[in-house]
Amino acid sequence: MATSDGYTSDDLVYIHDDGYHSYALEAAPAILNILRERGIHDGLVVDLGSGTGRWAGELVKAGYRCLGFDQSSAMVRFAKKAVAGAHFKQSSLFDAEVPSCDAVTSMGECLNYRFRGARSSKSALHRLFRRVHEALRPGGVFIFDIATPARAPNRKPRVHRRDGTDWAIVSVTAAIPNGMRRSMVFFRRHGELYRRGVEEHELSLYPVADILALLKRCGFKARRLPGQGYFQEVPGIAWFLAEKT
Repeated sequence: MATSDGYTSDDLVYIHDDGYHSYALEAAPAILNILRERGIHDGLVVDLGSGTGRWAGELVKAGYRCLGFDQSSAMVRFAKKAVAGAHFKQSSLFDAEVPSCDAVTSMGECLNYRFRGARSSKSALHRLFRRVHEALRPGGVFIFDIATPARAPNRKPRVHRRDGTDWAIVSVTAAIPNGMRRSMVFFRRHGELYRRGVEEHELSLYPVADILALLKRCGFKARRLPGQGYFQEVPGIAWFLAEKT
């Protein structure tokens, strides 16, 4: 039933874009403000886990160049069609060759996923953070979110249902050792019928203190961003700002 590659289905990618794009769009103004406050008004922003390109589109509209990396070929295909002016490459976030840039971003638990060949772990994050630090110009910033242990259900699995005009999805999230598992069944209309699909994703979960320690080991000046006043409050999601001084 499950796949360990993640977002292999064009139908799930469509549902992700249509039903869950508000997270990226609501975070966009706060991230753009942070960039401008630090004098980054243009230049290249690298987005790790660019998904369907919603955030990349906001960057392009704001006058930035954007290079997005995503491990899902279905996501990359969708983003290339949806966003003019940005560039997208298929690559594991943990293997992506981050070019010299002014900022790096990542949102939507992308750094937590345990996809095949791209399993999130503290050692993988440490290597990635080090590469990001090397790629950023002095004064550049790394802005991202991480799912923490509070993201997993405490006791019984958590059931989530959502539907659109031509799709529906049911997901069940359960705690597993050092992480959580999200099992999804989804339906998308094709003509007079609905096509059914299934995927299962596993995520590693990290305490805030561990992420801050990793960032500082890589040379960043780092802090957790408060949800209120910056980003929408999502239980178990922490936002970070890491600066290369």
